[in-house]
Amino acid sequence: MKNPKQKGAEFERTVCKKLSMWASGMLREDLFWRSAMSGGRATFETRKSREQKGKLSNQAGDVSSISEIGMPLVETFFLEAKHYADLKMDGIVYGATGELRAIWEEPLDKAKMYQKIPLVIAKENFRQPLLLTNEEGSCLLSKATKEGFSFALKAYFPIIGMHVFLFRDLLGSIDYNKLCSIIKANKG
Repeated sequence: MKNPKQKGAEFERTVCKKLSMWASGMLREDLFWRSAMSGGRATFETRKSREQKGKLSNQAGDVSSISEIGMPLVETFFLEAKHYADLKMDGIVYGATGELRAIWEEPLDKAKMYQKIPLVIAKENFRQPLLLTNEEGSCLLSKATKEGFSFALKAYFPIIGMHVFLFRDLLGSIDYNKLCSIIKANKG
């Protein structure tokens, strides 16, 4: 039986490979990788010197790009990958805290700090991974939907501003190149 840290690290590697295959049109699995210290390097540098803030922001979060192809994604989104035995999604419905709410609130705060959009891939044992984002992320991703495909919202929790999708729908329904074009147009 794996300990939680091993399970979390393995899930982060899996997410990085899937994102790499998606961004490369199924050609490469090495565009994204786990951030140094699981995003801790950026946090450490930010604390160390306010002047450093932004210099390492592309290493903030669990996923960073090790290729120019992946840079638009990590420059725009604060990416986290979390794997828990039980996300306790019903806790949000019934007003309790639960794992999913905690998983959402920390990246939401950090995304604001780095001026990025939160994008969390959360997995519960024996279930498909979920994709959590806010309204801005939901709108941006929906604009990049492949023709003839649907990027369907599975749940919306307005009190905490969380939009929930299936991770597989991002990989299958969203055109990465179209997303990058939209990101580039929004910057200019």
